[in-house]
Amino acid sequence: MPRSPTSSEDEMAQSVSDYSLGSESDSSKEETIYDTIRATAGKPGGARTEEGQGHMLVIRILIQDLQQTKCLRFNPDATVWVAKQRILCSLNQSLKDVLNYGLFQPASNGRDGKFLDEERLLREYPQPAGTGVPSLEFRYKKRVYKQSHLDEKQLAKLHTKANLRKCMDYVQHRSVEKIVKMLDRGLDPNFHDLETGETPLTLAAQLDDWWSRHT
Repeated sequence: MPRSPTSSEDEMAQSVSDYSLGSESDSSKEETIYDTIRATAGKPGGARTEEGQGHMLVIRILIQDLQQTKCLRFNPDATVWVAKQRILCSLNQSLKDVLNYGLFQPASNGRDGKFLDEERLLREYPQPAGTGVPSLEFRYKKRVYKQSHLDEKQLAKLHTKANLRKCMDYVQHRSVEKIVKMLDRGLDPNFHDLETGETPLTLAAQLDDWWSRHT
């Protein structure tokens, strides 16, 4: 069974819903997100509360978009979501669309790189032994490609406005086979439609019979 969201996650979701309906500028919206994160982090179950509990794990966090590296202490028995709050509270610069950033574990020892599931506990992702201070990346969530043969130039050509619009049309018309073909070619479905602000997933979730066909 999926884990129920914590109260801080509920408040974050409500905050995002509230400001997304307003007319604030992008910078004001980002500030609203950071203010909410700082407020919820100090409440029971939040990042600052967890920081002083039990055995602490020191992890080096690489933030390439800010060209920063931080060594922070985390409670391994807290969720990845709480660890994410801890990182956001430590930043002295803003990141655009920060809620779509996540903790990424680079490939090592034959294991593929992956984003950490924010509902799982941090200790469920053991770090490579014998490498000193363990490291994670804090980066914007994008598709992680496991195919070694994919060419970056070909991927760039695939992600044109026309192809992204075509993908949204396929979702709208429930053309599952065509969507699968685009994904197999390397399309990253984690994009926002510039006209509507929707993503393929949010658009699919709004289709009347989507859940009845896929649950």
